[in-house]
Amino acid sequence: MDKEGIKNLRFIHTECSIKRKEKTQSNIKKIITKCRIGLKTHSVYFKIKFIEELKIENMWVKVTKINDDTFTGTIDNNPFTLTNCQCGDIVTLKFTDIEDYAC
Repeated sequence: MDKEGIKNLRFIHTECSIKRKEKTQSNIKKIITKCRIGLKTHSVYFKIKFIEELKIENMWVKVTKINDDTFTGTIDNNPFTLTNCQCGDIVTLKFTDIEDYAC
């Protein structure tokens, strides 16, 4: 693939990510309620955008606790380019950080 093709692919991926986050955030109260219930019986995952300087990577966090406006969990995959986090790291983040979910 040439440089223009890669640039277009990144643009499409970014557009899809933005739309998915907007949809997720517009339903965040329902999603959190559903995930709180699900957390009692099975695994719950939130996709989060991690940023290190100019590098950005979306990774899944396996949720262990949901609070009033934050959640705690462990990063569930290894980053490709980031060096400030790794699989298994415990993180606490805000609901506004949630890009996508699986529960």
